[in-house]
Amino acid sequence: MTMENRILPLVIVLAACQGSGDAARTDGSVADAGACPAIGVGSLVVSVSGLPAGVNANIQVMPGTGGASSPVTATTTLPLPAGQYSIFADLAASPNPIVRTAYAPTVPNPSVCVSTTPTSVTVDYAVVPSSGKVWTSGGTGAPSSMVGFSPTSLAVTGSPSATVAANTRASKGFTFDRDGNLWAVGDSTADPPVARFSARTLGLSGAKTPDVVLNSAVFSGGIPGAAGLAFDAQGSLWVSIVYAGKVVKFPSILLFNSGAPSPSVEIAGIPGPGGMAFDAEGDLWIASIDNQTILKFSAARLAANTAEADLTLTVQTPPPVVGSLPGAIGLAFDTGGNLWGNFDGTLARLAPADLAGTGDKTVTPTVQITLSVTALPEGIAFDESGSLWLAGSAGQFLELTASQLAIPGAQTPSVVITSPEVSYAGFFALYPAPAGLPLYHGI
Repeated sequence: MTMENRILPLVIVLAACQGSGDAARTDGSVADAGACPAIGVGSLVVSVSGLPAGVNANIQVMPGTGGASSPVTATTTLPLPAGQYSIFADLAASPNPIVRTAYAPTVPNPSVCVSTTPTSVTVDYAVVPSSGKVWTSGGTGAPSSMVGFSPTSLAVTGSPSATVAANTRASKGFTFDRDGNLWAVGDSTADPPVARFSARTLGLSGAKTPDVVLNSAVFSGGIPGAAGLAFDAQGSLWVSIVYAGKVVKFPSILLFNSGAPSPSVEIAGIPGPGGMAFDAEGDLWIASIDNQTILKFSAARLAANTAEADLTLTVQTPPPVVGSLPGAIGLAFDTGGNLWGNFDGTLARLAPADLAGTGDKTVTPTVQITLSVTALPEGIAFDESGSLWLAGSAGQFLELTASQLAIPGAQTPSVVITSPEVSYAGFFALYPAPAGLPLYHGI
């Protein structure tokens, strides 16, 4: 069975469950209960393949008549009342201190009849090719526009070659969906404004062709156009459009085929929208670079067009020289609910208390970290250990450890990666997203 066939069932079921916010899973329709007499007690053998030792499967066996499901984490035999059952299988992941490897399931026979004769079902897992890497956009002029590095190559300072060097013609904002597909903003006006690159194509280097292209009219009309991408918890894609001063939403139902969809929601009046991030409550935070502020739009207001933020934050430096930090280019939440912003080379941690309230507010974060004046960071991303990855000077990207992120002032990065495949690193993303972060592509 090819990798394409292994991953495809996840996509099909997601299409049927749009807007539910449920995890991607593989299932099937339940056959007519009359064809499977619910008489007596039987057994179901669930065989699991494709996972390394110590990695649990994520399977539920659900009776057709409703009621409690039976969880399965490895090959096992379940004694069950006779009747019809559906097999639901979800993504699994193996541990790693930087980025995990994800495994996607396929269930060839997802609806089974359990009777007094033993019944068997198989769940096959296979590696999602885009997983297990720290990804960064190589930058305009780089040999490859999207590069992924394995965790082993990032353990210490050095000059490793990229594990995957992909020419996607997309070197600006990017992110992943829950199946590991890469969504990216085009490198120039000659490239698709927003495109999806299938996870199954991202295991090897080379030129990549998108399988979904979004060419909405809202992306045209000015320069710069689309810039940043973020998924909400329901799988809707939000895109910042710089020239228009707005952020727009495309519901998940519109993301399975190429076309020119109209956004379902527009947030207008944001001068120079920069970084975007959703918190654990589903609130959207947007950096207004031109206004040097960070705006909060509560989850309850994201179903309709709006233009006025619930909270407007101005972030300033501490004494003795107090001044407003410039607009944040990249935003990211950590597992403690702190919002981190990259303010043109100064990293600032906004604690939950800083993020509370409504109206206009000025805050002075207790942790502000400065980097070398030659560093040119844009997007930022946390890994499984709580370290932060960001761009450095030309040809470099950096790691600041979780312990370094607790100390204000100048910091020397723990790891500096110099790569011939990177011009100026832009944004960063890891698939799957680290556990505990409010990101759609988590497992």
